[in-house]
Amino acid sequence: MVSTAADVARFYRALYRGRLLRADLLTAMLTTGPMAAELKGWGYGVGLIGKPMGCGTGFGSDAAAPGFTAYAYTSRDARRQSVLLINAGDTTMAHEDNGALQRIVRTAFCSR
Repeated sequence: MVSTAADVARFYRALYRGRLLRADLLTAMLTTGPMAAELKGWGYGVGLIGKPMGCGTGFGSDAAAPGFTAYAYTSRDARRQSVLLINAGDTTMAHEDNGALQRIVRTAFCSR
C-alpha cells in the first residue's frame, strides 16, 4: 500500500466516526483483550491495538517491514491522532522496544 500520513489519519477518522463499518463491527474492533504481560495496558482487538497514551487510549497499530516502520493511533472519538511513518534504512526497527519513537507518538497524540 502506498499512502501518506494524511491518508492514514483520514482513514482512521472515518473508521472511528462510523463511516466505514456498521456500529456492531466497529464495537467488536474496539473491544480489546489483554496482550503480553510486558505490554501492560495494551489490548488487542479485531485488527487493531488499544494502547495507553497517557491522555487516553489510542487505537490503531504499530507496523514494520524491512526499511519501514509505521505508528498510527486515533482516539475512540477521533479527536486525537498520531501518525508517524519512518523510512528505516535497510532494517526493520524494533518498534515495541524503541522508547524514543514511542515517546514521540505519545507526545503527538496527547498534544492539543
